[in-house]
Amino acid sequence: LALEMETMFSQRCEESGIAFAIEFEGLAHPLVEGDGLRLQQVFMNMLGNAVKFTPAGGLVTVTLTELPDAPRGFGSYRMTVSDTGCGMTPEFLDRIFLPFERDGLGYANKTEGTGLGMTITKSLVDLMGGEIAVESVVGRGSTFAITLPLRVADADELAEAREKAERCQRDFTGCKVLVVDDDDLSREILVEILKDYGFKPEEARDGDAAVRKVASVEPFYYDAVLMDMRMPRMDGDEATREIRALDRPDAATLPIIAETADAFEE
Repeated sequence: LALEMETMFSQRCEESGIAFAIEFEGLAHPLVEGDGLRLQQVFMNMLGNAVKFTPAGGLVTVTLTELPDAPRGFGSYRMTVSDTGCGMTPEFLDRIFLPFERDGLGYANKTEGTGLGMTITKSLVDLMGGEIAVESVVGRGSTFAITLPLRVADADELAEAREKAERCQRDFTGCKVLVVDDDDLSREILVEILKDYGFKPEEARDGDAAVRKVASVEPFYYDAVLMDMRMPRMDGDEATREIRALDRPDAATLPIIAETADAFEE
C-alpha cells in the first residue's frame, strides 16, 4: 500500500517541483491484515494535504516504522508524513480535526477543499484503534504521525487470500471510463486506481467538458462515467441531466456514478 502511494504521489511531486522521499524503518513484520481501503484513504488524505500546502522547492517525507512492545499477534506501526510547507498556526492546531475548519493563513485560503479531510482521517484512525498527532510551525512545515495496531499476517494465509480475490475479480481490461473532477489530484488518483484494474480512463475537468466529451464519441463508447458532484460552471447533477437528454441510444443507460468529498455521517 505504501508503495502504491509512492507511485501515485511521486509524479505529482515531480511536476510541482517538490522532493518526495519514503523510508522504511525496523519493519520486522511487513505483512499485516487490515482494512486496505480505509488505510488507503488515510494515506491519501495525509499525503494530499502535504503536497497541497508545500510550494515548489519543498520536501515531503513519509516514514513507516514498526514500534516495539505490541500485543502478541499484532504489530504497532507509525506512519509519519512531514512537509516543509506553509505550516499552521497554534490556534488552528487546536481545531484541525473539527469539521469545516480551515486555517486563516492566506496561502491555505487559496487552495480547494471542504475542510473535512482531517476530520475523516481522525475518524478512520479512531475506528481502527489508532492515534493521530500533529506538530506544525508557521512558515516551516507540518508533521502528522499516525500510530496503528495491525494484526501480523501469516504469509501463506495472505497469499491464499490474494489468490482467492484475484479469482473473483472481474476483468475490466479495456473498459473506457470518463473521470470527471475539477480537483487535479483527485482526478489523478482515480485514474491511477482505475488503470490498476485494467480500465482505460479519460478525463474531464468539469461537467460542461464531460457533456461535450460524451456527445463527441460514438454511442456506447464509454462503459461508465465517474461524476464529481461539486464543480465550477456545471455541477454533477446538471451534467448528468444534460447527458441523459442527449439524442443518442446510450443516453439513458450509460452508468453515471456519483463521487464526492461532501460525505457526511447523516
